Amino acid sequence: MDKVYVIYWTQSGNTQAMAEAVGKGITDAGKVAVVVPVGTVSVEDLKDAAGFALGCPAMGAEVLEESEMEPFVCEVEAIASGKTIGLFGSYGCGDRASDKPPGGRSGADRTEP
Repeated sequence: MDKVYVIYWTQSGNTQAMAEAVGKGITDAGKVAVVVPVGTVSVEDLKDAAGFALGCPAMGAEVLEESEMEPFVCEVEAIASGKTIGLFGSYGCGDRASDKPPGGRSGADRTEP
């Protein structure tokens, strides 16, 4: 069975929850999902993979987390050619005006029907 890595960095757990949901979709599609924090995997693990997913919340001005995720993504660039790569992340759940999307409502403000 094909293994598909879902690699994430999380600060509050939101991106981990997203990673687990991505992993469930992969499993439901008949593949083996390997959902792991970025600090526990290496680019070597991905070299033979046909595809993988990367997730990280936007930090500040929509930049990657700088100590683990950004250096990992820079390493991945060397092996990314020809691979299917999924990207996911979150932003805008804070209370600052700069955290909110146009219209002024953040994800934390939304309610489900």
